[in-house]
Amino acid sequence: MAAASPARAPAERVALALALVLAAARLAAGAVSYDDALWNAYTKYEAGRVHADLLFRSPNGALGPPLFPLEGGWDAEAQCNGPSRPFPSAAAKNAPGACEYTPTGGDMYSFWQKVPGDRLRRSNCYCYAVDHRDGDGWCFPGMGGGMGDLSPATLSCEDLTARVVADGAVKVDRAAAVGGAVPAEGHYIAMFYRPQSSCDFSHCGPDFHFARRDSNGRWSHKTGDSPVSDKDADGKAITDPQAAKFNGGYSSFCGYFLVKPQSARIGVQAAPDRVSMGVQRWRDAGLEVRAKTLPYDPATDFVDEAARAQQRVQLQRLQGPPQGTVQLLRQAAPAPTNGGRKLLRGA
Repeated sequence: MAAASPARAPAERVALALALVLAAARLAAGAVSYDDALWNAYTKYEAGRVHADLLFRSPNGALGPPLFPLEGGWDAEAQCNGPSRPFPSAAAKNAPGACEYTPTGGDMYSFWQKVPGDRLRRSNCYCYAVDHRDGDGWCFPGMGGGMGDLSPATLSCEDLTARVVADGAVKVDRAAAVGGAVPAEGHYIAMFYRPQSSCDFSHCGPDFHFARRDSNGRWSHKTGDSPVSDKDADGKAITDPQAAKFNGGYSSFCGYFLVKPQSARIGVQAAPDRVSMGVQRWRDAGLEVRAKTLPYDPATDFVDEAARAQQRVQLQRLQGPPQGTVQLLRQAAPAPTNGGRKLLRGA
């Protein structure tokens, strides 16, 4: 093959560089990548110079509810590891929710706890579907598009479709969403609906669920505050969302949509969050507070939705509503309950 002429080589290099830039921009604006490490990360919170009176305060103490631990109960001595009860293994020390207190001299201690990170703990299936990564609350269709709060009385596939479209999505057919090429801009999502009649567990109501198509052509999803996953309830890779099994009784398929995260109008509702409130109480008490994002390890960090639901129920039984948040809980419309799934509750 003849060598390119010196006069044309620079122009060809410029054209090639421009093509690569455009291709990279197209990929960036196109389908999202499946990244469980980004969404499922945990955070290690540490508090230093903790006096014993703060660490081991009784639940009925005059200073209000205990500060420790952040999640998992309100009795640090009974529920966290310490000098008299060391961790039985390295795996136990790395487990979600692990906490430890260590004497530092006199009546002072240091304390740390591993809890779900903001993006894992404070986002739901719709946040994940539209790639809203801020971890600032749960996303609900139509709130950003000006349609207001969702109501269990009117929730349906038709209502949800109107809401998703109001947020900026465009309805597409199955051929494009499941079998088509990666779009030049945005990515595809699938929407499901659970009528009251299809509830598969007690105390549930109408609800929704979303999955999204990633750049690898497969689908992934997030159930409430549970980790994101590219597997369905049977542990199978999701290549066709309508053929996949999702827990939660989502018996109605509502359609496929093209969403563009850069221009989507997403409404977020920030419900009271025990971890954030607890960390703020540490700071208010004058404690030295540090936070460290921990690398995601599926072997130790993945907690399925059923286990996460059990943790939440145990936590609610132990703690009840945190002081000063009862009114906030009443004002927060849809709140996460029921096995890590979203439950829409009327006011």
